[in-house]
Amino acid sequence: MPMKVVTSSSTRFTSSSSTHSRVFKGCPHVHVVHIGRHVPTISPITPSRKIMMQNKPVCMMMAMSSGGAVSLSPHDDGGHDDEYGLKRSSLYSISQAYGFTTRCRSTLTRAVSPSASASSEVPHSSSSDSSESSTSRTFSSEESSIYEYPNLYEAAFDYRDIPLECAFLINAAKHYGGNNEEPKTSIEFGCGPAAHSVQLSKQGLDAHAMDTCAAMRAHAKQRAQQTGVNLNVLEGDMASFDANELNLKEGSVDLAVCMLGTIAHLITNDACIAFFSRVEALLSPNGVLIIETNHPSSVFDGAAVGPEAQEAWDVETNAAELGYGKDDIDVDADKKLMLFIEYGQPGDMFDPVAQVLNRTVSLTLTNDDNTPPPLKRIEECVPMRQHTAQEIDLLARLSGLRVCAMHSNFELSAPESNPDPAEDYRLLTVLRRA
Repeated sequence: MPMKVVTSSSTRFTSSSSTHSRVFKGCPHVHVVHIGRHVPTISPITPSRKIMMQNKPVCMMMAMSSGGAVSLSPHDDGGHDDEYGLKRSSLYSISQAYGFTTRCRSTLTRAVSPSASASSEVPHSSSSDSSESSTSRTFSSEESSIYEYPNLYEAAFDYRDIPLECAFLINAAKHYGGNNEEPKTSIEFGCGPAAHSVQLSKQGLDAHAMDTCAAMRAHAKQRAQQTGVNLNVLEGDMASFDANELNLKEGSVDLAVCMLGTIAHLITNDACIAFFSRVEALLSPNGVLIIETNHPSSVFDGAAVGPEAQEAWDVETNAAELGYGKDDIDVDADKKLMLFIEYGQPGDMFDPVAQVLNRTVSLTLTNDDNTPPPLKRIEECVPMRQHTAQEIDLLARLSGLRVCAMHSNFELSAPESNPDPAEDYRLLTVLRRA
């Protein structure tokens, strides 16, 4: 499951230079910094929650990524009326302290250990600015993947309203299935922590969840057990799984889902056709497939793939919530921690012919006072295919499926596109057997 960014339809901005803060209601423990014109998302924020630019290290880090001197001013809300007059020198110091770089970055995945020497150099891929690469710092690292840390991944996207989203999935299956009946069986592809499948199981569906990552599958099983539901967690690649080997009966699935833009992992047309063909065989006569992607408007206006498509947010948590013990991180279970999430880095490359975006994503866990070094840091460059709506339609037709509806939000009344393109963050496409 690729990482996704936070935004909402109820935003307001303050800005200096090209850096903005987004403000939402009711969620003081999550904050976001936005850089550039518009960053798309497929992640909803409920009206009762609030995200505001408030945490200085995140502001400093992301402002540094934009280059030059900027001034960031958060909204006055509930006493948060301080202003940050940040200069390039102070931003550079913070970026060094945390091991972040300004323009140079590693193309390798890094899992940063807090016990390592702070003098280790960050490996860099391709940069002509030797002065920056020689002064950026990190801690000893090992190759890893963000998907190997399901606790952190789950915490990063905890803001999603899973019950609301699953209500939409069930209603869409009932509405577009043709028989006006609620689905009885479901399968989630690229499930990650399988939050949607756990919720669907809670609502009475015979739920299956598939992922290639062992850590995510183990986490999904644990979550299902803790919730007290039966969830069939499967090991499989969505483009090459064998239904017979997994004991999945053809024509038995009423609701298939692929959430959080996971279809972006299917880089080639052949992989997409292979996936759609396998789903077509699994679907019942009234079954539907629902996929969630970036809205095409974000691709065509460059917001999803341009150099300005960067966003960061943070989440307040603790070791107990993350399921970490002393063997994982040496802090008290109830000690407040901060998880910083970055989506996008300057220099992320987009191939306009292949339509593949190499997007850098990172998770950084720190003490609540943000004292370096971080407790844990993972960074990975994830290739993601940017599909258009017409490509989805055509690839589906080649696989025996047809598009029957598209929605820009988790509401059956939501249109394909909104009058204001800035409100288009996601596209939910509903498909049936042709």
